[in-house]
Amino acid sequence: ALWFDESNQSKIGRITTSGTVTERALPTTTRNFGLTVGADGAFWITEFDANRIGRMTAAGTFTEYSIGTVDSGPFQIAAGPDGALWFTEFKENTVGRVVPPAPIPPARLFTVTPCRIIDTRNASGPFGGPALSAGTDRFFNLSGQCSVPASARAIVANFTITQPSAVGHLTAYPADAGLPITSTINYGAGQTRANNATLPLASGAILIHCGQGAGTVQVILDVTGYLQ
Repeated sequence: ALWFDESNQSKIGRITTSGTVTERALPTTTRNFGLTVGADGAFWITEFDANRIGRMTAAGTFTEYSIGTVDSGPFQIAAGPDGALWFTEFKENTVGRVVPPAPIPPARLFTVTPCRIIDTRNASGPFGGPALSAGTDRFFNLSGQCSVPASARAIVANFTITQPSAVGHLTAYPADAGLPITSTINYGAGQTRANNATLPLASGAILIHCGQGAGTVQVILDVTGYLQ
């Protein structure tokens, strides 16, 4: 099939050789001008107004990557020979590069009864308040909580934010790793949003980085399984 941008509708279209058209909406309202296929087999999309690069699998799963320069205007995108995706920043006269995240090594999935492991709206504690503050990282040791064993390499979870005081994003990553360029969830001021995610762990622990310019945001994490 052929895939194409619908830049005035915030959608990706698909048309078969017999003429059947289907559409998939982007998670963010934005003009999307560039579309290519990466070495990882996923579609990569420039989100011009949202200042992000989107990744969409053929099955329709989306991930969004925030660009460091504010309002850079990502426009066109192409897969490079190094496996990275290279894109033009229309408003900055700059070329950007995004590296696909390394896949989690094969592991066995174990499901658990859905369990709320983090809720920063609760009283202050290791899995409760306070809310995450702008520009900070918070450590959570999930080992032994909600049936997640110390041997778990990753958790399967629903990641929710609410009551953000400003536009921003959160990035969850292993506690022994550097901050990646991948955002786990993006949001606007006052929004409540949720995203399914598989989150790698380091000795059962994660860090959650709050990428806001100012203010706070509440975080809720519901675990449905783990990989080991």
